[in-house]
Amino acid sequence: MRLEREFAVMLGHVAVLMAISIVAVASASLDVAAARYGDAFLILRRWLAYWVVGWAVLGLSAYAPWDRLRRASFALVLGVVVLALLPLVPKLGVRINGAARWITLGGITLQPAEFLKPALVLYLAHYFDRKGDEGQSGRAIVPPLVVVGLSAVALLLQPDFGDAVLLVGVALAMAVAAGVPGRLLVLVLVLGALAAAAVATYAPYRFARLLAFIDPWAHRWDSGYQLAQSLLAFGSGGLFGTGVGLGIQKLFYLPEVFTDFIAAAWAEETGFIGVLALLGTFVVLIVRMLAWA
Repeated sequence: MRLEREFAVMLGHVAVLMAISIVAVASASLDVAAARYGDAFLILRRWLAYWVVGWAVLGLSAYAPWDRLRRASFALVLGVVVLALLPLVPKLGVRINGAARWITLGGITLQPAEFLKPALVLYLAHYFDRKGDEGQSGRAIVPPLVVVGLSAVALLLQPDFGDAVLLVGVALAMAVAAGVPGRLLVLVLVLGALAAAAVATYAPYRFARLLAFIDPWAHRWDSGYQLAQSLLAFGSGGLFGTGVGLGIQKLFYLPEVFTDFIAAAWAEETGFIGVLALLGTFVVLIVRMLAWA
């Protein structure tokens, strides 16, 4: 009974976050959708469709054969790595802004890399659980290192540097939770940092983005434009924001305002209080999830 109550509370937090996202996407996308597609509500309708699918998948996951999936997690994650390479196949992959991260099936655009995240988490959780204390040795962490490395390479080929870093970060966090010794983690972290630095500086555009991230104002008219505009949005919000629907940056000043930079639009319209409420909801949800686990 207690577990059911905790689960219901967590679902409540998820519902609150999704309700916030509906408001944020609606406010940020109407003008862009009207100008780009001639239909102010097109982006919002698409997002609501994904919202419904997400809840349906969540409901179906309660009936998933998790024991079988755990045992098949290694084959599953390798299969998803291959799936993540499909966007590189000519005529199957879809390039957007120079990146081949999507495939189109039956008129639906999918990003295979998104399936890689839960598959890798399932594999690592099963591996560390099965190995127990043995999984803390140097030899035992080699298999997960190889799997994480292959997953990161599949993402880098698209290229998707951000998700590759995120994937490695999640893997490191799970290794810490599994009790892998600090000296091994430090070694892996140093090697990973060197590899990330090499990858980041290899491509000129990626190096330019890195410099823009460090100092967006020095590059505000080129590679740092979006970051600079997002900081302006955060600053313009003040304590209480401009009001929902009354933001300025969404009026074609901040590109991709309804996707990658939706947080900036939310900050401008709801201010420090709105951002604090959003982060607080995330923190409470994470704490409850960890306690429930």
